Amino acid sequence: MRQRNNNTRRMRQRNNNTRRMRQHNNNTRRMRQRNNTRRMRQRNNNTRRMRQRNNNTRRMRQHNNTRRMRQRNNNTRRMRQRNNTRRMRQRNNNTRRMRQRNNNTRRMRQRNNTRRMRQRNNTRRMRQRNNTRRMRQHNNTRRMRQRNNTRRMRQRNNTRRMRQRNNNTRRMRQRNNTRRMRQRNNTRRMRQRNNTRRMRQRNNNTRRMRQRNNTRRMRQRNNNTRRMRQRNNNTRRMRQRNNNTRRMRQRNNTPGE
Repeated sequence: MRQRNNNTRRMRQRNNNTRRMRQHNNNTRRMRQRNNTRRMRQRNNNTRRMRQRNNNTRRMRQHNNTRRMRQRNNNTRRMRQRNNTRRMRQRNNNTRRMRQRNNNTRRMRQRNNTRRMRQRNNTRRMRQRNNTRRMRQHNNTRRMRQRNNTRRMRQRNNTRRMRQRNNNTRRMRQRNNTRRMRQRNNTRRMRQRNNTRRMRQRNNNTRRMRQRNNTRRMRQRNNNTRRMRQRNNNTRRMRQRNNNTRRMRQRNNTPGE
């Protein structure tokens, strides 16, 4: 009778353990399905967010590229307008200087012609006076000729000095104009060189910043992936440890036959 009761009790306990194990397995299967469903939803949400982020990044790059291209075209147009304005001013200044030089040259020729005409008239009057005086004073003729020759030599020397002074003034003006033109051209070349260097430096800085940002994003993505794998591995080890502990407790709680 005692043996039968023991067998009955063991049979009930075994059935209860079997029922609990089935229930535990069912619960475990439901939990795995729920976790799998949650992971799938989370993966789909992450994929959708990543696509949306990539789309937003692509749109922003296109927008920035369009804005930079417009700004570059505007800068190029302004620079061309500025260069055209400078060339037009320079052309007008050169034209005005050339007209002024021609006017000065014409006035100088007229003045010289007037002076020559006066000198010629004076010379004719002087010859007439000298002829009259020769007739009156025959002895003073040699002295008058020497005086006239001296005066002519002074006039000739004065005329030669005036021509030389005018020529020197014209050469100095041309030399100064040439030096100013060279300095202006050198200034324009230096500005163009500086603008080219600034544009290269700006493009290099932009490319380095993009590479740095891309590297940082890739490291962050790899770190997030590594942390997620480590968390999943830790969760799986913890569940396995708990299952092993539970099985060990059940095995210890089961009385021996």
